[in-house]
Amino acid sequence: MSIDEVFAKYPQNVFGFRFNQNIRVIDFWLRNDWKIAPNPEKEYEVKQQKVEGENTYYIAYSATLSFAELFDCVGEVIEINLEIEKKTELFNEKMQELKQMFLQGNYSDLKKLNFNVTEQNEELV
Repeated sequence: MSIDEVFAKYPQNVFGFRFNQNIRVIDFWLRNDWKIAPNPEKEYEVKQQKVEGENTYYIAYSATLSFAELFDCVGEVIEINLEIEKKTELFNEKMQELKQMFLQGNYSDLKKLNFNVTEQNEELV
């Protein structure tokens, strides 16, 4: 993803980048409840800078990755958290639907409900 695409796709998160000696640095914001996945290869580091309200300012930096690669890493962190938010929202919606089913349905019909997660997961893959 190009730098322009990253700024266009995540305008509320990514706000700057700079080159300091041999270190490439990206400045970005995440919501306080978002997580940053572990980076086992240690190709880049992420450091928290400050918390402001519901958001936290971070920097991601690397001496070995290009800006494009570093932007991809930050984009992946954002995408993972957006996916979690979408799933949580969908879960809450489905729980409300299920709650309505139980409030409106009769016991014998509800007892026949079956949720086979294994078959559904195979279709999603």
